[in-house]
Amino acid sequence: MRINIGTAERALRLVLGIGLVLLALLAGLSPAWSGAAALAGLVLLATAALRFCPVWALPGITRGGAEGGGSGDRQDGDRQDGDHQDGGGA
Repeated sequence: MRINIGTAERALRLVLGIGLVLLALLAGLSPAWSGAAALAGLVLLATAALRFCPVWALPGITRGGAEGGGSGDRQDGDRQDGDHQDGGGA
């Protein structure tokens, strides 16, 4: 699996995942809402732990990691300084 979740997104997923699991356990919601909140929280926690999101992988979005360089907008071969031309210059 390729890492496609950056550090900031990982922290956000951890916080939201823990919050949703706690909401499911402590808020006294109906069983359907508790189950939905717990499931969503566990998915967020799992993706944060693995640093891989299959939803981001479908369109090829990379938001960090060793291969991604921290930018989800750049494609392989694009230069970070804004010059998107390959090869020599004039």
